[in-house]
Amino acid sequence: MAAVRAAILFFKFNVFRPVMKRFAILLAVAAVCSAFVYSCKEEPQVPDEPQNQSADPSEEPSADVPVSADPSVEPTVLNILSEELLEFGPEGGEAAISFESNKEVSAEASAVWIEVGSVGEGQVQIRVQENESWGREGTVTLKAGFITRKVTVKQAKTDQYAKADAGLAEETFTEKSGDVVNPERGFYVPFELSADYNSISASRIKCLRAEGHTVMYVQYCLPKYMDKDIPAGHLENIQKDMDALREGGAKCVLRFCYKVNEKESNKPWDPEEKWVMRHIEQVKPILQKNEDVIMLFQAGYVGVWGEWYYTDHFGMNPSSFEAYAPRRRVLEAMLEALPVSRQVAVRTPDFKMGMYGIGLKDTLNAATAHDGSILSRIGGYNDCFGAASDDLGTYGKGHSRSFWKGDTRYTFMGGETCGVSDYCKCPVTLKDMAAYHWTYLNIDYNKSVHKVWKNGGCWDEITRRLGYRIVMEKVLHTPTPVAGEPYRVVLYFRNDGFAAFQNPRDARLVFVASGGAETEFALGDCVAAADAAGAPAAGVAACASAAAAGAGAVTAGAAGAPDLAAVSAGVTTADPRTWHSGPHRLEAVFDLPAATGTLYLVLSDPLLRDRPEYSAALANTDVWDPATGRNKLLEIK
Repeated sequence: MAAVRAAILFFKFNVFRPVMKRFAILLAVAAVCSAFVYSCKEEPQVPDEPQNQSADPSEEPSADVPVSADPSVEPTVLNILSEELLEFGPEGGEAAISFESNKEVSAEASAVWIEVGSVGEGQVQIRVQENESWGREGTVTLKAGFITRKVTVKQAKTDQYAKADAGLAEETFTEKSGDVVNPERGFYVPFELSADYNSISASRIKCLRAEGHTVMYVQYCLPKYMDKDIPAGHLENIQKDMDALREGGAKCVLRFCYKVNEKESNKPWDPEEKWVMRHIEQVKPILQKNEDVIMLFQAGYVGVWGEWYYTDHFGMNPSSFEAYAPRRRVLEAMLEALPVSRQVAVRTPDFKMGMYGIGLKDTLNAATAHDGSILSRIGGYNDCFGAASDDLGTYGKGHSRSFWKGDTRYTFMGGETCGVSDYCKCPVTLKDMAAYHWTYLNIDYNKSVHKVWKNGGCWDEITRRLGYRIVMEKVLHTPTPVAGEPYRVVLYFRNDGFAAFQNPRDARLVFVASGGAETEFALGDCVAAADAAGAPAAGVAACASAAAAGAGAVTAGAAGAPDLAAVSAGVTTADPRTWHSGPHRLEAVFDLPAATGTLYLVLSDPLLRDRPEYSAALANTDVWDPATGRNKLLEIK
C-alpha cells in the first residue's frame, strides 16, 4: 500500500498530474483488487480515464475528513453523554451531541433534513432544517471503530396545514428498507464498444436488470474514422444496440470517442472539427429515434476518451470565450442533434462556465430549469469523484464547486471514482453526493473506492439514494366519498434520494372502480392551490379525466417545462422534476368516478407509457405492482 499512497500523493500535489494519473491508478489496482461477480456473462469494462486539466482549487470539499479508526487490542469505548432523544419544533434548530470515546469518532445522519456539522473532541454539532409540512423522525449514528451509538431526532408537526387537513381520513405507509430498482438512476454497467458489430443483446440487458441495473454506460470508440464517414453498417449496429436496450428494459448514458490512450505515439488524439461535426450529423437520426432509451448524452468526441483534455484540435486549456469557440460549436451540435428533452453532460463546471462566459450567479434555478434553453440542457459528469481535494482537475479556481452544487440541482450528475483518498471516505462521500445531486455511478470502477465504502458502512445508503427515492408517508382523503362529487387527496411524501427526476416524467392518478372500469387523471390537472393559511383556494374545480381532457401527461410547456410560476413560489408541483430531496405535500381534487374502488399513483415514462418497467416505484412496502407499473395509494370501500 505504500506504493499506492505514494502514487496518490504524487499527483495530489500537482506534479505531472495528467501524465501520472494512469500510472498511479494502475499501481492502486494492482495493490488492491476485489472482484465483483455477476451471474450474467462477463462484460467489457470501461478503462481508467485521464483528467481534463490540472487545477489549483480555491475551494475545499464540504466536510471535515475524519480519520478511520485503527483497530487495536484496546477495547473501543463509545458512550453518549447527552440525551439520546433530541426533539425540535417546526422551526428546526441546532444541538450538540456529547460523547466519550478513546477512538476517532465519525457521525452521519439518516435523513437529508438533519445536517451533521463538525465532529470535535467529545461533541458532534447537528442542525435540523425547518419543517414546512409534517412531523418526522430520524437518527444520528456515531461510529468509533466497529462500535456505533444512535441518537434519535424528532421534529414536531407544524400547524401550517392543520386547517386544510382537518376532517380528512388518513392512510399511512411503511418505507421499504432496501434499494428500489427504478429507471434512470443507480449503479450503471459499462459497455465499451466499437460498433464493428452488434454488441448488446436484449438477454444480457434483461439479466443485468434482474440484478438491479437499469442504466448502462455505452461508449463507442471510433479510431478508424478520424478522417472519414462512419460506415452505414456501424450505424445500423448502434441502432441494434439501442433496440436491445429497449427490449431489455434499460436506458443508456451515451458517449462517443476516438482514442483511449494519451501516449504521444497515439496521436492524433482526436479528428479535425469538421469530422467531429460530420459524425454528429451521422448519428443524429439515431439520437432522435431513440430518445426513449437515451437517458443522457455525455459530451465526448473531443480528446482522449472523449473527456475534453488530451486534444490536438480543440485547445488543451482554453482560457477565454474565444478559445472555447470550437468546443462550444461541438457541444451545440450535440444539443441540436438530441431531442430537446435530453441533456448533454460536460466533464467539468469550468467547461460550462468558460464556454458561455457565466459564473456563480448564473447557476440554474427553479425559474430557468427545464425550459429547453441551452444552459438548462447542459449537465455535468465527474469521472474522478473523491480522488483528491480537486477530484484531480475536475474543479478549478474560483467558484467551480459552488457552481456545480447549485447547477446540478436541476441537471444530471454522475460518473465514476478513480482512486482512494481521504476524500472518498463515507462521511465526505455522502455529504458530497447530496451536495452535487448524484444520480448514477459506475459499478465496475473503482473497486478500491467501493471497498472503502463497504468497509465504512455507507455502500447500502449510496445504493439506495443515487438519484430519486420517493417515500410516501401518508395520504389524506375525503372521509365520505360520493360518486360524481369532488374528492380530495393530499399526498405527503419525501424524496430521500440525492437528486430529483431529470428527464420528463408523467404523474397521474388512476382510479379502478370495483367493477373494473379505469379512469385516469393527469395529476398536473388536479393539483389544488392553497391560500396562505394552507386552506384550499376558493373555486378550485375538480380536474377532468384523461379521457375527457384528451391527455394523460403532466401539463407542461412545449419543451416539457413545469409550471414555472408555481415552482418559483417554492410550491411542490405535479412535475416530478420539482420533487427535490426533502419533504413534499401535494393536494389533488377530482370528481370521483365511483363510490368504491382503488386509487393508484403512476409515475410513467411519457415515451414508454405501455412499459411498466419504465415507471417509477415508491419506496414503500405493499404498494408497487410490477405488472401494471402502478403504486397503490388507498382503497375506497
